[in-house]
Amino acid sequence: MTKVCMISTTHLPLDSRIFYKEAKSLKKAGYEVTVIGNMNPKIREKIDDITIIGIDKKVDIRSYHSLIRELFNEAINVDAEIYHFHEPESIFIAIYLKIFKNKIIVYDIHEYYRDILPSMSIQRKFFFTFVLYFIEPLFCRYFDAIITVDEGIAKIYRKFSKCVYPIPNFPSIDVFGSNNIIEKYEDYDVVMYVGGMSEERGIFSLIKSIHKISKMRPLVKLLLVGDFHTEGFKSRCIEYINLIV
Repeated sequence: MTKVCMISTTHLPLDSRIFYKEAKSLKKAGYEVTVIGNMNPKIREKIDDITIIGIDKKVDIRSYHSLIRELFNEAINVDAEIYHFHEPESIFIAIYLKIFKNKIIVYDIHEYYRDILPSMSIQRKFFFTFVLYFIEPLFCRYFDAIITVDEGIAKIYRKFSKCVYPIPNFPSIDVFGSNNIIEKYEDYDVVMYVGGMSEERGIFSLIKSIHKISKMRPLVKLLLVGDFHTEGFKSRCIEYINLIV
């Protein structure tokens, strides 16, 4: 059975796109799947017959080397035929696995990171600028496949590689059916977001926008489904909502 190992520096192993859409689809197709991601506390267990390895490391520049080293060691121990990585931070692991281990490499681009450079700290901005403008264009051509979440990003990365495939990050229909969302809000104009929630993804701006729209369209509803990336950002959003309700 062909082994696939997914590597993520910032996403939880049970992330919606990584685990519930991609890993479970690969498992259903007959692959042996391992997902390595950032999780507190650490875990190492099987969930739905998929191996989950959670490492507890902070994702910041000061601990970057420690994070990458642990991810690298776990990835090497899996010894998969295919490695599927999910952020620019882990690109150096992918480069090593491609050049020195001759592994099949899939690069999954969840968003166009150049657009969020202005919102990053100075240290992260310096690191991401180096990776996105120098490392990515040089090495993307050597990866076996690049997956993007939309055609717009795919068009950009086709400058570096011919093997680019957009796979939209739509929520599973189960999200709607299992919670009776369709029936509960059938009389409302619903705006729904499914995924990780952070400042960079515009969640706070989305909340403020829906508040403004609700003054003109009282039946509008915003549904946020997912985990906040930080408790601080979660508190900020809740405080704002409490003020306007």
